[in-house]
Amino acid sequence: MIFQKEIFRFMSMDKMNQFLLVLFCLVFILFPFKLFKPGDLQLSNYLTVLFCIFGSILYYKELVRIFSERAFLFLGLFGVWTIIVNIFYSTKYVNVEFLIDGAMYFTYFLFSAILVIVLRKYNRIYSNVFLFFSILLIIPICIYVLFISDTSLIPTATFNNKNQLSQWCLFISVYIIYFTNKIKLNISSQIGIALILSILTSLIIISITRAATGAVFILLFIAFFRLPKLIVLTVLFILLILIVHYSLDEKSTNKTISTFEHKYIEKKNKYDTFSGRGYWRISQYPKYLLLGAGEKLHSERFNDRYGIHSSYGNILFSYGIIGFSFLIISYFYFFTTLRWEILLILPFFFISLFHNTLRIPFIWMFPIFYFVDSMNKKVV
Repeated sequence: MIFQKEIFRFMSMDKMNQFLLVLFCLVFILFPFKLFKPGDLQLSNYLTVLFCIFGSILYYKELVRIFSERAFLFLGLFGVWTIIVNIFYSTKYVNVEFLIDGAMYFTYFLFSAILVIVLRKYNRIYSNVFLFFSILLIIPICIYVLFISDTSLIPTATFNNKNQLSQWCLFISVYIIYFTNKIKLNISSQIGIALILSILTSLIIISITRAATGAVFILLFIAFFRLPKLIVLTVLFILLILIVHYSLDEKSTNKTISTFEHKYIEKKNKYDTFSGRGYWRISQYPKYLLLGAGEKLHSERFNDRYGIHSSYGNILFSYGIIGFSFLIISYFYFFTTLRWEILLILPFFFISLFHNTLRIPFIWMFPIFYFVDSMNKKVV
């Protein structure tokens, strides 16, 4: 019945907005598929750019007016600053790869601005379609990994590693809780949603990814005080799924124990420590703290092949106090209205301490949904 309503709403949209919605869906449907080598732009990235180009043409007048919103004024300044910094280092080192990073953050600024505009008109259909296709895509992959394969045999077309798969599960889980909190659930709906959440959480747990595991536990803890019955059901399903998973394959149990010992007890890999995420670079190269260092040529400039594995650490070091301040101020204005859902940003915050999540479109959507919902409540 719900799906039929969304089809009706889709058909009632004009052709231009239908195409924009299709682009939006494809950004997230194709997000898991990593067809090119790690570090290269993927299909989802190209579609995000296409969404921004087409949306800018369709809503150019609204985009000009949106700068009156302080959240987007400072987010736009952040995007412009990243372009300035990367153009400088691209010219200095004669390396065009810097320009990709500059374009990426400004693209996500446009993505966020256009999303606010369309959500004001089509909030329900965008949120429902996004959640429907995300769940439809992610659950079969999770079931495959949990009961047929294991995390070392992730389908080769999807993701580059288990960290990316776990993060995807986490992001979808947050949005499920966010939208579930808005509706009244009967028993059958609670069981269905709890089963979906338990499948996503179980995959995160067996992946032994500490950041995602910690973040999903934070999510369940927060949600328990708002949706206690749903979370209790979810935990029970998680225990059942884990028992079935480990009973099906003894090798998976042994591998989990071995991975746990390697990462948590022996800690042989320096990148498995908090300091190994690259925070040391901020104090070791303080000259970049004000204006930023850009995001490329890590080995040549900093004697480390990896960038900083933290959204906040990376923004602070790569774009300095100036860029970091623009981003934080914009977030302050996105969340000026205090509602229970604001706590759901904590799982995003936690995982962003250990991973550079600002390259992922799911992260940019949460402030937008929250911002639009807050505006709608004020109007009501």
